[in-house]
Formats: sequence, C-alpha cells, structure tokens
Amino acid sequence: MGNCNLTDLREMSRSPLGHRMFGLAQIALAVGLLVYLVRQAVRHEGFARLVQEPKDWRLLMIAFVATTTAVALSFIRWYLLIRTLELPVRFREVFRLGCLGYLFNFIALGSVGGDLFKAFFLARNQPGRRTEAVATVVIDRLVGLYALLLVSCGTIWWTDLGNRVRGTVVAVLCDVTILCMLLGAIGFCLLLIPGFTGGRATTLAGHLPAIGHHVVRLIETIRIYRRRLPAVFVAAAMSLGVHSLLVLAVYCIAVGLPGDVPSLGEHFFIVPLSMVAAAIPITPNGLGTFEGTLEILYRIVPAIVPVQPGTGTLVALGYRLTTLGAAAIGAVSYFTSRQEVDAMIHDAEKLSDAVSPGGHQDATPFR
Repeated sequence: MGNCNLTDLREMSRSPLGHRMFGLAQIALAVGLLVYLVRQAVRHEGFARLVQEPKDWRLLMIAFVATTTAVALSFIRWYLLIRTLELPVRFREVFRLGCLGYLFNFIALGSVGGDLFKAFFLARNQPGRRTEAVATVVIDRLVGLYALLLVSCGTIWWTDLGNRVRGTVVAVLCDVTILCMLLGAIGFCLLLIPGFTGGRATTLAGHLPAIGHHVVRLIETIRIYRRRLPAVFVAAAMSLGVHSLLVLAVYCIAVGLPGDVPSLGEHFFIVPLSMVAAAIPITPNGLGTFEGTLEILYRIVPAIVPVQPGTGTLVALGYRLTTLGAAAIGAVSYFTSRQEVDAMIHDAEKLSDAVSPGGHQDATPFR
C-alpha cells in the first residue's frame, strides 16, 4: 500500500497538475511563514511604535531607487553575457524580457517562472543557436548567485560577525554558504582547464541519449566564455554592484523606520545571508524564508544596540514593496504585449511538461 502511494505521488509530481499542486504548496508555506512572523511581531509592544511613528520617506525613496537600479544592472549583466556569444539581440529586447521575467518570478503559479520564460523567449528568436541562448540565462543566474556567495563569505571571514551567530541555526547557513562558495570555485577552476571541456569529455557527452547534442553545444558555449574571461569578470563585478545596492536598499529602509537598527557594515552580513536563505527553493521567490532569516539576524547580530523584535520582519516587508515597485515595470511591458506574452507562456508551459522527468514528449525542443 505504501509503495503504491509513493508511486502515485511520483506520477503526480511529473504531471502538469502535480507542478501546480507543488507550486500551491510552496505558496501556502510562504504565506504560513509570513503570517507567523507578523503575528510574532505584533505581540511586542514596540511593534506598534514601528508602524505608527513617522518615517523618513526620503530614505524609503532612495531604497526604491537602489532596488530598481540593482534590477536594471542585472539586466545589463545578462545583455553582456548575450553579446559575448555574439547573439544578435538588442538591449531593448533584453530589458523587456528581463522586466517580464522579474515580474513572473512574483506571479507565476505554474511551471513557468521568470528564468524559463526568458530562456524560451530568447531562444525562440535564435534559430540554430537556441542552446547558447538558454545558456546565457543559466550562466547569468549562476554568476549572480556566486557573487552573492562571495559577498556573504567575505563578511563571514573578514569580520567577527560570523562568531556572533555560532551556536544558532544561522551558523549552519554560514557553513553551507562557505561550502557552496568553495565548490563553486573548484568548478570554475575545472572549467578553465581545456582538457576538462574538450576531447574525450565532449565526445562522451555527445553520446548521451536525448540531451547529448545540447550538452556538446553547452560545452562549446563554455569554451567561448573561457576565451573571453574579461567579460565574465565584468559580469561578476556587476553582480557585486547589484548585491551592494540591495544591501543599501535594505539599510535605507531600516534607517527610514523609527527605532534602532544594525549598522551598515552589519547589513553587509545580514542581507546577503538572508538572500542566500531565500535562494533555497523552498518557497516562491524566497517569500517567508528571507523575512524569517532577516528577523533572526536582526536580533542576534547587532553588537551595540538591541533591535526591537519585529523590526527585521517589517524591514523585510518594506524591501518586498520596493521589489514589487520594480516588478511594476514588468507589468507595463506585459500589458503592452499581452497577447504575445500569453502565447509564449502557453508554449513555455508545454515545454516545461515536455522536459520534466518522466515526460513522454520530445525532450529536444532547443535543437
């Protein structure tokens, strides 16, 4: 009986309905986490003061500008990676796709998130080089994530802030962050070795069933990036700028609210670690995990002044509002070409079902 139920669950997870049920479960978890955090916050008397006392709206506006600038810089980074492969794409189109992808990271309830939408839309207009087009989306995400790990590890190693969280659940997050950063460094070094992505390795990859052709094309893409490392390093530097702007945005929100908050230096430890927690695919767009981690770190990291319970939750929700403001630009792009975008979403959903484990359709749509 148990084996039968397990089989049923596996089959459901492979179906379009299973994808949607899993997505709804993630949303339910996110909402539950947020409700719990808010309820815990309002139980403290100081929370009413945080909500009711005057705010510094100038700082809150600076936070919005910093968030929007960071998002725009991430689009420029993606454009740089695209142009490095000499794909004929205009920046205007990349910016539009970036805005739409950013929007879909918030509102996509099915199998189509922002990254899949960008990859599918870009690949559609690149006949003969669709694998390379998809690779730019993957590499862009990896470069951004690795830069986030670098910022987090930098503050863990070069300050004493990591020692303040020892003995707490955050210490595990710090250790996992360092481990992922080191593994990423090893992987990057291996990709720099010509023999690792050439010769026999490429030949063997080409014999893989269904995906062999795409793996070979991906290896060829990596070789191009390896020959043009300055562009990759510039993209990494842009990512550091993106994360620094986001730290500044959260700090401005914190200072713009009444009450004591961690210092700017402490925010460079708190915010990246919270974003690492949000990158774990437990809830959509890290909703709930980011807020919960920020609240915990606001309580245990500050060395000079204690922070009022609930401050981290309120600051995190304020940051969410700035990201929603940035996503509104994507909403404008959506409504100006709604029919075309809806058709693309439909096609991308079929693609997602085709390449999902256990699917019986053609798994080579990007050839």
